Amino acid sequence: MESSFIAHRNKKDMFGFNRTLDYLLAERNFIATNGEMHTQRDLEWIDFLKSIGGPRNIKPAGVYKPSKELKQMVRRGIPVAFRPLVWQKISLSSYHRLDFPKGYYQSLLSKESELEYRVRDDIEKDIDRTFPEHEYFSGRGNGESCLRRILIAYAVHNPDIGYCQSLNFVGGMMLLFMEEEDAFWLLLTVVETLLPKDYYTRTMIGTYTDQYVLNHLVKEHLPELHHAIEEAQLQLPLVTVQWFMCIYVNTLRPEIALRIWDIFLNEGSKVLFRIAISLFKLNESFLLSAKDSGELFVRLRDIGRDIVDPDHLIGYAYKSYKPMSLPNRNSVDFPRDLIGFGLAHTGPMRNETIDITIDSAIEQMISQDFTDECSTSATSVIDDSSETVETSTETPIDQLDKLEIINDNLSTDIKASIEKLKLKCITTVVNADGTDYPVLISDYSKPKDKSKDKLTLSPKSVSNSSKNDNYRRFKRKDIELWREKYRLEVYKQVTEMERNRQIWRQEQLDKQDND
Repeated sequence: MESSFIAHRNKKDMFGFNRTLDYLLAERNFIATNGEMHTQRDLEWIDFLKSIGGPRNIKPAGVYKPSKELKQMVRRGIPVAFRPLVWQKISLSSYHRLDFPKGYYQSLLSKESELEYRVRDDIEKDIDRTFPEHEYFSGRGNGESCLRRILIAYAVHNPDIGYCQSLNFVGGMMLLFMEEEDAFWLLLTVVETLLPKDYYTRTMIGTYTDQYVLNHLVKEHLPELHHAIEEAQLQLPLVTVQWFMCIYVNTLRPEIALRIWDIFLNEGSKVLFRIAISLFKLNESFLLSAKDSGELFVRLRDIGRDIVDPDHLIGYAYKSYKPMSLPNRNSVDFPRDLIGFGLAHTGPMRNETIDITIDSAIEQMISQDFTDECSTSATSVIDDSSETVETSTETPIDQLDKLEIINDNLSTDIKASIEKLKLKCITTVVNADGTDYPVLISDYSKPKDKSKDKLTLSPKSVSNSSKNDNYRRFKRKDIELWREKYRLEVYKQVTEMERNRQIWRQEQLDKQDND
């Protein structure tokens, strides 16, 4: 029984999706090669958050443009445990929700009956199609019900969009890392702020405009590939529309897609184009060697699925990107509990019931607001396949809240002891057999030799086989200019199509009347 359970768990990747053996072997090899490097990145994030006074200062109120330091940190990847909170901060969804009255999300759910039957039916159809290979969405978890609620709530909130295919995958990925209501506000921010507002409307003008922009970029930066696609009479949007609307979910491995999400939520939609062009650049020779149009289409459709290392792709997308090099074991003193794939805690702590007292709860607090926000944010479910695993979703801070202990009521002695506490952080170590358990990073705040702890950068940025790297130079303003250029053309085409559709419908009605 036990061996069969382990075998069942070993079919899942680090995010809980059922995978083939080849996929898992490639993932294991990547983790074994890059584990310590990711640990170093996670330590850098802890230092960064401490230096700015906590996560709430990642993007203070009124600040929309990320700093250069924040850009570099995010491009290297956000630790998995920090993503729920950091995503809300860098996307500004935590601020956007303040524009609405308290309890707004629940009020939207109470108006479900006001939705058109067609909208509810479309949502219901796509719920079953959303990540069926993941336990959380396959019936045993509550992912389906959570996803249904956030999609219904958004449809009520924005009747001009209602529901559009692809929103189920975007919302579903968010739910793997975030609480239900937090996922709703992030979904709202993505649809209404980070992407053009007509991206998911019935006409999809924003989506088609971006496809024109992408075609322009392919023609400019990859003329040979553009010519081959034209000669084969292939429509590139048949492949790339899904890339943009799903933000590369289902196109790339989850770890790579999530790294793209990190940048997208921080810098906006220009990353969608950077990654698309980089995918074509990386695979240009392979695509051009296709024997016929059918083979070319298949290769375009499957592009990127063999990429395992996110830094390889992101290095192509950003000229100034400097990936971390593997730290020298002799110069960096790694806490042994950290050796593994970074802060890979994306679900409730499990395998251990935390029996906590007031004193031990205080000892697990991280200075400022770091613990309060981070510990309670990482709440998604990666693997609920075992009913024998005892799970506790309460963090030390939850325990304190449960006892109704707040800082103002703490004694002077306890407050003084908090100030003297060493920095600690809850993380998860993944065993070789796929199980995981929570541990603490201890003694991290003791004085260190900063010269040894400083992140080691590669002396050169990622090399590019192409001499023309201008595709890594275009900025957000360039994208907006191209969007403005092509939007009118798309609008005219969509208007003409809608007019012809209405004419056809009227002709059908007239024909029925005559019959």
